[in-house]
Amino acid sequence: MERDELEAQLKETKRKLDQSVDDLRGVVGDKFEEYKSKSIKIGKTALIVGAAFYFTYKIFGSLFGSKKETVVMEDASSEQLPVKVVSSESKIVTMIKEQIALFLIAIIKQKIAEYLQQLDLLEKSE
Repeated sequence: MERDELEAQLKETKRKLDQSVDDLRGVVGDKFEEYKSKSIKIGKTALIVGAAFYFTYKIFGSLFGSKKETVVMEDASSEQLPVKVVSSESKIVTMIKEQIALFLIAIIKQKIAEYLQQLDLLEKSE
């Protein structure tokens, strides 16, 4: 009789533990999917923002890159001494390039803000 009671208690305890494990799997699985979707959204946002910064950096580099020429004077002892740094473009061209760069940065900023706003709207709707 005792053995039957112990086996019954053992089966009941095993059933409760199995039920607890199933409940925990459900909770953990839901949380995992939630965290997975959030991390994907954050990753996409970070990728877009990073790409925008990279392209902005490249645009600035191409517009304002060092295009100066150094005039070198050769000495009698055959040493080359830099004498003067000559800029190859006028101040007007430099100002126009600055304005173009500012305009492009404003557009990039606006597009990033629109994308982040759409992400917020999607999160709120879910």
